[in-house]
Amino acid sequence: MAIKGQGVHCARAQARCSSWASPAAAAVRHRRWRPCSAAASNGNDAAGSGSEQPSSSIGSGGGLSSFQRSPWELMGRVVREERVALQFDKQLNLGLVRSAAARESGLDVEEFEARLQRLFTLVPFLQERMLRMQPKLLAALASEPEQLAQRLVELKTLLPQADVASIVAQRPSLLLDGEWERVPGGVAALAARYSEQEVARLASAEPLLLVEDLEHVLQELGRLVGAGGDAAAMLLRDPALVYSVQRGSRSLGPGAEF
Repeated sequence: MAIKGQGVHCARAQARCSSWASPAAAAVRHRRWRPCSAAASNGNDAAGSGSEQPSSSIGSGGGLSSFQRSPWELMGRVVREERVALQFDKQLNLGLVRSAAARESGLDVEEFEARLQRLFTLVPFLQERMLRMQPKLLAALASEPEQLAQRLVELKTLLPQADVASIVAQRPSLLLDGEWERVPGGVAALAARYSEQEVARLASAEPLLLVEDLEHVLQELGRLVGAGGDAAAMLLRDPALVYSVQRGSRSLGPGAEF
């Protein structure tokens, strides 16, 4: 009986294999799998028709070049293109600063450019600082080029041992109304405390000392260091300490008033 049962099972297995391998069964299998394969084929066709698909770009011979986007495009254009260009194009930057300053001046572009050129001819080192200036400050400097040149000569008379070009380049607003009136008094206050060489060194290191109330600065430094400290000597060693005790809008740095 066992042998007969095994023979029946073998016969059934052979029948299944024969039916699976028959042409009719193959046709059924083909019909059964055709929708899936067709959908995959259609999906591939759709992907191939789109120019944005990575497989299309790479397979068509474009390689990876089509994916070399600009850095500001990789994060969903979080930075506008013209803002990025300003970081790399100095001429574009200069043009934008000049254009903004011309609007601030209230003059037409031709008149403003003429005055700006006179300013850079008379005070050439200011041209190197133009990118760091606020448009309102640049407009004020260009309003009276000859007056600024005259004040530069007067500053050299007040500080014969100082590098006045470096002083004005650091703080161009020194030559403008509102600060210039305080410069002679600032030089006199420094001269009352320091030697001529020390005055030149302090003014060259921190031009703010020419317009800041020196007595207030020394008083505040003395309060910080205590009764035993020498505030004048401390300021001479580190002129930048003036920024820690100064008052008013000048605490924002050169040209903050503009």
